[in-house]
Amino acid sequence: MWVAIIVILFVLPPVADITIDTFNYAPIAVVVVFLLATVLWYTTGRRTFMTSAEQEHLTIDADKLLN
Repeated sequence: MWVAIIVILFVLPPVADITIDTFNYAPIAVVVVFLLATVLWYTTGRRTFMTSAEQEHLTIDADKLLN
């Protein structure tokens, strides 16, 4: 939650009268990174992040952890 608030605060314009010289390009960069991350997740990330075969090997039974 804090990161979302800080991102919004940091991309606010530094001056009231926005011209081409005072335009803050940070909001555009944040949107581009967010869109790129979303597109990459839906195109490759969902299929390759963790398959059910990997999930079996990565999860440890609670009984094994307690012994």
